[in-house]
Amino acid sequence: VRGYSITDLIEHADWGTVVYLMLKGELPTPNQAKVLTTLIVSVVDHGIAPSEIVTRYVAASGVPLQACVAAGLLTVGDIHGGAGEAFCKMLQEAVVQAKEKGMGMKEKAVEIVEKARAEKRRMDGFGHPMHPSGDPRAPKLLEMAKRYEVAGDHVELAEALEDALAESRGRRIPLNIDGSTGAILSDLGLNWRCSRPLLISSRIVGLAAH
Repeated sequence: VRGYSITDLIEHADWGTVVYLMLKGELPTPNQAKVLTTLIVSVVDHGIAPSEIVTRYVAASGVPLQACVAAGLLTVGDIHGGAGEAFCKMLQEAVVQAKEKGMGMKEKAVEIVEKARAEKRRMDGFGHPMHPSGDPRAPKLLEMAKRYEVAGDHVELAEALEDALAESRGRRIPLNIDGSTGAILSDLGLNWRCSRPLLISSRIVGLAAH
């Protein structure tokens, strides 16, 4: 497995370590593995949301468990569950652009928000219909990323975007789970395309429980 003996991984590696190894091609530091594990835990379930509703509905028809779970996973897309992919991609591209132009993350954040407002386009990664006062998972993940010294330019930009958006709108719209995971995944060095597979790998367990 990526050059490592599967029996050694069985004995020494936790799930976060193996996920990082598979997606990145190298072993993570202990801190990186810890933070990635927290991301996986954070999205294992979200109560009665679209994916859970569909899983339960299909289960009522008596089909096998894997079919019920697969049906629920088919709801993951740009609106439900998978919005972090677009935010993650935007962050990674924006950080590269900012560094090329010698811009700070706060300056880049203002530019992004102003462009979105001019185009009358909503910002991905902020607000949550089920958590009007703020998604409680997001600040906890960001706090842990900082505690384990994983947070970098992408987390800085995400938080600067929240500030810039608040200044533009006149009210604070907090980062949601998509925004926080997108920023942290990026600072872990993972490609934005990994965001949905990580969510799905975790949500499978939650849907099976439903």
